[in-house]
Amino acid sequence: MSSTENHRSLIIWFVVLVVVVIVGFAVMAKTDVKGRPDAGTGKPSAPDPKKMTEKAAAKGYKVRFLDAAELKKVEHHDDCIVMYYADWCGYCKQALPAFLEASRVPGGTVMYAGNLRKGHPVSNFPTVVRHYTDGRAREFHKGPRTPSSYASFATTH
Repeated sequence: MSSTENHRSLIIWFVVLVVVVIVGFAVMAKTDVKGRPDAGTGKPSAPDPKKMTEKAAAKGYKVRFLDAAELKKVEHHDDCIVMYYADWCGYCKQALPAFLEASRVPGGTVMYAGNLRKGHPVSNFPTVVRHYTDGRAREFHKGPRTPSSYASFATTH
């Protein structure tokens, strides 16, 4: 094979590769994934807070999942504990079951969980915060991410 034929062959293979990649991206962008209302839009969907609350209640957990608007309301109007998390965060995925388990402890403060996108007072995930309505500064959970630590935080005032 001559040098010209080698270059021509490489160019053809490169063009084929580029076309395959472009077609693949186009197909992936248009693919509808069952149960995802935002499929193909490029925006990640957050799980429905109402459905998550129902699933948690069915398992005996006393945590209410909230969207961003509901979170803003409870932060300022309820004495409560909120776990700020992100569904893409690996640490959050590990901590959420412990937080749910802690909600079963009787006599604790009302517990909420919020899947954050932006606009809330935390910079790390997960963050567990006690909010007060009587003017006291909010408290941040500083212990380990265990059910007993979260339960202790929820039952001490």
